[in-house]
Amino acid sequence: MIDTMQKCYDRLRLNMHPAKKLRASRFRPVPSFLNRLAFVALVSFLVVWISVCQAQPLTWITSQTEALALAQSQGKMILLLAGRDLCAECDYMHNVACESAEPPVKALIQEAYVPWFCNIDLSDEWRPYAAGLPSFPLPLICTIHPINSAGYMDRSVSIQTPKTFYSRLLTLAGIQFTNAYFNSLSLSNGVARIEVSQLTFGATHYLERSLDLQQPDGWIPVTNFVSLSRTNSLMDPLDHGWKNVFYRIKSVP
Repeated sequence: MIDTMQKCYDRLRLNMHPAKKLRASRFRPVPSFLNRLAFVALVSFLVVWISVCQAQPLTWITSQTEALALAQSQGKMILLLAGRDLCAECDYMHNVACESAEPPVKALIQEAYVPWFCNIDLSDEWRPYAAGLPSFPLPLICTIHPINSAGYMDRSVSIQTPKTFYSRLLTLAGIQFTNAYFNSLSLSNGVARIEVSQLTFGATHYLERSLDLQQPDGWIPVTNFVSLSRTNSLMDPLDHGWKNVFYRIKSVP
């Protein structure tokens, strides 16, 4: 009887030994609440990481040559913001309007434009785009197509609300030129006002529009004119439903 009781005691003590317990629990599955905790931690990390990436400000190119090279290689237009560091209006357009998430001005610039900031105190590269403006409030804002970087498609000065600025950039992002005749473009009340140059004096020119370059027969005549000078101004009503608009000039001697 005593021997039996001793054997039971020894067996019980062996089962309670810490090393024995450790070896026995080593292969137990991780409790479900720890799995949930790890999942929540992973999701939280991803949310913070995405937020940090989205919070990164736009990268502004400071050289016209570099901006033009990027625009040509990426198939984008150039957004010029010319101003100076100690300028409240420039700071607003640079850090508020251009960084707007609603409306998504920042996302549109990242998708369709190469942002170029020209400090007027350090560079004169902005001067050709200010031609005809004897004096003006900062900043000077121009959209420039790389096919004719000497001119601008659209130009404004001073500040704009993010809503107005977004509408302007969105419309211009879909307009592309297919040759170097185009000098500038402005938008007013849904009408594109286009200035063309490098014209042959006395020749007949046709302004044509296409909504899809994949359709070779998709070019539609907008207007025709006989050039009496090297430069001419044209107009074309725009449909807000058009995603992309392409223009070209054809000339007949």
